[in-house]
Amino acid sequence: MVDVKALARYLLRLNSEQYAELGTEEPSTDISPMKLQKLLYYCQGYALAILDEPLFRDSIEAWGYGPVIDSVYQEYKKYKGEYIPVPCPSSEERIGETAEKIARLVMYDKGRYSPLTLSNMTHQEAPWKGVFVPRENRCLSLDTMREFFSSLFVQKSEEQELKAFRSQGSDPTRQEWNDIAHAP
Repeated sequence: MVDVKALARYLLRLNSEQYAELGTEEPSTDISPMKLQKLLYYCQGYALAILDEPLFRDSIEAWGYGPVIDSVYQEYKKYKGEYIPVPCPSSEERIGETAEKIARLVMYDKGRYSPLTLSNMTHQEAPWKGVFVPRENRCLSLDTMREFFSSLFVQKSEEQELKAFRSQGSDPTRQEWNDIAHAP
């Protein structure tokens, strides 16, 4: 498993690299503490769906603005709603290839959204909705997250299959859907 704070620093550096590719002169990031929390939540959810195991050990709690990892909150709360500076890379700090791939996927999929948009998105999702009670900071269930995110990946896969069929000029037949659903 990955140290969640190391994963947070990796997300910050990854975001900065993406800005650099766009031609910004100084290392920058548009990640506030709230956005970082949501990206970490999505990293955990994607890992549960793809790998069938958590990426990190820390619990994710249901707070008023969405999922939060308390240890990461404590680390970055001083930045409030401001952007977090890009941390210096450490040669000893490695999160591993699998964690890097998950982080890159999450940044590709969710990194363009604002903190508030991400917060609103999480409020519509079963893992947070199912446990949130104001001021109680209940833990999200890994099983609920796995089930929710796995169903999202199935839905995305079906949408991609439908696009492929439509590009060939027709919607899939009931038999073709059945074949897709039961493919190995």
